[in-house]
Amino acid sequence: MSEAELRRPARALVTRPAQSAQELLALLEKNGWQPQALPMLEIDWLPAHSCMPALEQLFTRQTARCIAVFISVNAVHSTAALLQQQNLQWPAHVACAGIGHATLAALEAQAWPGLNLAAPCTAGPQDSEALLQQLLAYGIAGTQVLLFSGRGGRRKLQGALAGMGADVVRIETYRRLKPVYSEADIVRALDDFLDAGSPQMHAMLFASGETLANFCEYARATPRWAELSALPSIVPGERVAEIAARAGLKRVVVAANASANAFLRVLASLHRPSRCKL
Repeated sequence: MSEAELRRPARALVTRPAQSAQELLALLEKNGWQPQALPMLEIDWLPAHSCMPALEQLFTRQTARCIAVFISVNAVHSTAALLQQQNLQWPAHVACAGIGHATLAALEAQAWPGLNLAAPCTAGPQDSEALLQQLLAYGIAGTQVLLFSGRGGRRKLQGALAGMGADVVRIETYRRLKPVYSEADIVRALDDFLDAGSPQMHAMLFASGETLANFCEYARATPRWAELSALPSIVPGERVAEIAARAGLKRVVVAANASANAFLRVLASLHRPSRCKL
């Protein structure tokens, strides 16, 4: 690698939805990276009329044992926006749990009551399996569980909760859409990413299997697919790593979770810019 290339910032392609990418983009830039945003998922909040009939469960069954489970940050934010539109407050009798550190942080920011769960028995990622383990120890048989999710998502989690004896009410507050890009837009974006600096200083970040699949569908149709597939692809867990491998990505690296700090730690292990602060 030439001295001139070493002086160029390392490049990171960020594929998160635009609504949730800002923290990661800012953190990368602060630590000496040159991030490029190419959203591979759009989040569309569903209108009140499609959510409120189910959401009314929060306010009509105040004597029943009831908890809420949020599957993502988007589920928290879309629910908060919906309540604000309807001039409603989160009911104090419904405690909340969430999948992943970012979702728990979003719940804490809303100041909604948290479910008092024991720490997971293992030190693995804070995914749906870890939450199920915690809820099993907590005991949810006979409890009404309001599952806040995107349209069509987390069906396995819903079945697992029902298998524990919970009365699961699914509340879908947003939907995930594949962004629409022209072939010229994709080629231009990927050329901009690959042609800046040395290939040894590039990496791609995928926060979910869906963003990864959407990216690969677009990228395979471009002349740069062979170069892209050889770059480090950072993913948040083994499930997404398997999707990446099946998609033909050759250098898959697993982060501890999908948080900005977890991605930064992996990037730093691949190439450490001069200003990187872990």
